[in-house]
Amino acid sequence: MVYFHSVKVGLFMAWLAAFLCVCLAAPLDQDNLSETCSDIHLSGFSLEATCCGGSSNQEFKNELDLNLCIGIDYNKDALQWGIYGKLSLYCTNCTLEKTPEPGNFLECACRSLGNTVSSVSTLRLDDGIKNINGSLTCMGGGAVVHPLK
Repeated sequence: MVYFHSVKVGLFMAWLAAFLCVCLAAPLDQDNLSETCSDIHLSGFSLEATCCGGSSNQEFKNELDLNLCIGIDYNKDALQWGIYGKLSLYCTNCTLEKTPEPGNFLECACRSLGNTVSSVSTLRLDDGIKNINGSLTCMGGGAVVHPLK
């Protein structure tokens, strides 16, 4: 009888662990994109991610328009943080490079208006995008957020 009881308890604990939101694991940095969000990927010029909602332990699906916070340095044709930077006017072929540390990087081919040659540039997303209670934000605004059930 003891064996049967321990199997039931073991199965219940496994179910409970799978059911609980992954947000329960305390991240090292509560607002860090790479540490508090998963399924981080690009969709056009939008960053999509599933992020933990702070103390609520709820997950939220985010869609952040990178045009709100990333543009280019016109002298270097390099990516830079900027309010309403209009990334899509200057850059193409953007990809997301994921590394365990120091995080997620956006890489694009960029050129300022009137320039005929593009330069490949990289920007660390954790430096300008934060997770505030499950919602991605940057200097130009916030994400469209949908709670996950």
